[in-house]
Amino acid sequence: MLADEDPQVVNYGHLLQENRISPHILRHWFSVKLTLYGEDVAGLMNWRGDKSPESALTYLMDKSELEKQYEIVSDEVFNYSLWKAGKINEQSR
Repeated sequence: MLADEDPQVVNYGHLLQENRISPHILRHWFSVKLTLYGEDVAGLMNWRGDKSPESALTYLMDKSELEKQYEIVSDEVFNYSLWKAGKINEQSR
């Protein structure tokens, strides 16, 4: 992944080296994605296998904060991509 031409893949490679990934982290990521795509409590409970709505409600109650954080990360990835593209263009001259 670190040798890939796609800066986003390289970024993921660095993240994988620096952070331990557990099933809990993947479940959280999946739950955030489902929330941002508009799943309701019943949908989240179904996908996550929850018996109680408490966990799903936590994501829905924090949806505006999740959207804000997602926007920040998305902007940073975009800025990094622009920076990296500029570096590649400078090297090819």
